[in-house]
Amino acid sequence: ERLKPLLVNFSSLEKFTEASSANRPDFQLLDIGIATKQKLYKLEKLKLMPKAGIGAFFEIGGTTSTVSGVQATDDFNNPFNYKRAGLGFQVEGKFDFHGAAARIRKAKAEYLEVSQKRSIAKRGLNLETQQAFLNAKRQFENMQRARKAHSLARQMLFLARSNLDIGLGEKDDYLDALKRTLVSRGEYLKATFDANVATADLSRLVGQAATGELMPPMSAAEYDLINEEDSGEESWNENDTSE
Repeated sequence: ERLKPLLVNFSSLEKFTEASSANRPDFQLLDIGIATKQKLYKLEKLKLMPKAGIGAFFEIGGTTSTVSGVQATDDFNNPFNYKRAGLGFQVEGKFDFHGAAARIRKAKAEYLEVSQKRSIAKRGLNLETQQAFLNAKRQFENMQRARKAHSLARQMLFLARSNLDIGLGEKDDYLDALKRTLVSRGEYLKATFDANVATADLSRLVGQAATGELMPPMSAAEYDLINEEDSGEESWNENDTSE
């Protein structure tokens, strides 16, 4: 099966960068990391406040009949019929301002450190997307130039073969044209492979969901190349090998 080029139109670099920031797990992990350190920093500041709590209860009990034989000297007066309620408060804290201040400074330093690292990492990830974008466009242009060079080489081969058939050309000229055609064909296939790999790598960075919008398919007319399925190319190859 032939190696077919991925014919796409490239959107602007800004759109690729935005899509990469929104879809790449690397960016999401950075945001999660900075959010975690920020919450830890806030938690250390809240630890300066004392712990406070409040509690309440209500109990009620009763029997189906009256209780007899209750004496005033009993420890519990009618213990099976009662209503009780209570309310309580609790406040707890430690006076450790120096230790708390040190922990707060440490948490703040860690938060600022992670924030700075995130900023640097995001610039690096955006740079990676930019390099992938420029590489994909460059490889695509190289593929176009290689295909056009192969097309010109095929035309020269056709002219050399025609001149040889009518006795106006030399066999060495035909062999040179054949060699250039084969070399240009190999260069085109390599350029096509490199362009496809670069396009796939760019698609990986921006996410599969955004690929269709950022790299819509290009029509054959836009590509402006000779059809890969040209039957003349195969006939030339067959005749060339018979020489």
